[in-house]
Amino acid sequence: MKSLPSVGVYIRITNEEGHRRYERIRRRNPQACGPKDVYCLHFYDKKKRKWVSVGTDLSAANAARGQKKQELLVLNKDEATSPNHPPP
Repeated sequence: MKSLPSVGVYIRITNEEGHRRYERIRRRNPQACGPKDVYCLHFYDKKKRKWVSVGTDLSAANAARGQKKQELLVLNKDEATSPNHPPP
């Protein structure tokens, strides 16, 4: 049985030299975006790691997270019921 897809919200922090790093958003006390920072979604699509920028608004990032999770659930459901895959 496949596991459910997970979608994480991260903040991409850019320092003065232009170096970037990603940090997972804390649920209870989320970090605010700075002038060069942006929120990103992290997920796996067809076994490949994907990063998608979703802007600087945390509520919009959480909404995009829910929408992407639903999309991945539908894709996984369609793959499981496709006739190309034999039943286990």
